[in-house]
Amino acid sequence: RRVPLEETTSSLREIFSQLQARGAVVAFTAVEGLVGGKRRGAYRAICREEGVILVENVLGGILSDDSLCSDQIHPNAMGYGIMAGKVAEVLAPYTPQTP
Repeated sequence: RRVPLEETTSSLREIFSQLQARGAVVAFTAVEGLVGGKRRGAYRAICREEGVILVENVLGGILSDDSLCSDQIHPNAMGYGIMAGKVAEVLAPYTPQTP
């Protein structure tokens, strides 16, 4: 949050580009609530422009539930399980289905 948005977006583009050049399918997990609307919009735009899968609000509903947190800013095992489910749901259309 303390890094200027232009530097952050430039760095993300470089990271995405390097991963894609190696043949990776890239997914970006957005942590909303900790970033403002300007950053949120920039992340959406970058993902769209760079062909990156965006998992929005990956912590939504987790940090506000004490039973899913190990402290104020980190999920516990159950919270991480929910996060993994959110990521899996978004990635499902990109995952080959086995007959």
